Amino acid sequence: MIEVLIAISIVSVVLGGAFASSNRSLNSTQNSKERDLALRVTESQIERIHGSLAVNPAPLNAQANGFCITNGTAIIDNSGISPPAVQADTLTVVASGGKYDPQCVVDASGTQYASGASSTPFYVYIEVSSPNTYTAHIRWKKVGGGDNQETTLIYRQY
Repeated sequence: MIEVLIAISIVSVVLGGAFASSNRSLNSTQNSKERDLALRVTESQIERIHGSLAVNPAPLNAQANGFCITNGTAIIDNSGISPPAVQADTLTVVASGGKYDPQCVVDASGTQYASGASSTPFYVYIEVSSPNTYTAHIRWKKVGGGDNQETTLIYRQY
């Protein structure tokens, strides 16, 4: 009887370790996938900045604080204040008292995020850090909770 109990406890420890390892691996894979999608969204915003500057730089250079650029290349004012801290309770849209215009909340394809969609919403905030220098911040809610994630790219036009 004691031998059976010892065998069961050894199997339990081994299976528990395997479960913990596979769970960490799954979370790491999900985080990598989200970061890759966020980088694509960030790069699309940088391409839109580049395209807008090539056509007419005045509207972008007139933006002092946060904005985003939609698929239709419309420049959307995004709160007019500095971006919120990367914390779990700050990623809300203007309609609910937050700091992001709903058009600046996008899915992985860069189109406006549809409420109730199964994909991750990405929150876009671009600022003009100095003349001809744009910093694109993309934030998203981390799978499994905790602090939000952010990726940032800087674009400088020469």
